[in-house]
Amino acid sequence: MYNFSSSKKLIVIISLAVLMVTLYAGMLWAGGEPGTTADPLVTKSFVEDYVNEKLGTGSGGSQWDVKVIQPGGTFLGGAGTEVVLRSGKATCIDPTTSGILDITSGGNVVDGQQIPANHLLVVPREDGRGFKAETEVIIMYRGK
Repeated sequence: MYNFSSSKKLIVIISLAVLMVTLYAGMLWAGGEPGTTADPLVTKSFVEDYVNEKLGTGSGGSQWDVKVIQPGGTFLGGAGTEVVLRSGKATCIDPTTSGILDITSGGNVVDGQQIPANHLLVVPREDGRGFKAETEVIIMYRGK
């Protein structure tokens, strides 16, 4: 069928060899080191360690503190402070009229409104927002 001369055979063999070496080098280069931007696949332990490291370095920390506030006492939160009213009655203090975010209900608690028990509340800014205790109040809070 085909009658290749020895020089043509040599050119074909060299071309195939160069092609194979190029493909092999490309596979090695594309492989990358696991966990790098070239190969973003990482292990479960790496993800757990990374998440635990980031959770431990928040601005307010990750520990919840418990505080008892006597009737007439106030609690003013800092920016990002999370609060849960565990017992007692308290009313919202909000000089900005923007409210304190009620994560549980998806709404806002505004000035003069009753603070709902066992709802996660977030104070968005350190601008005087918080609450005043009507009775003895026990809260859990995280942040400033």
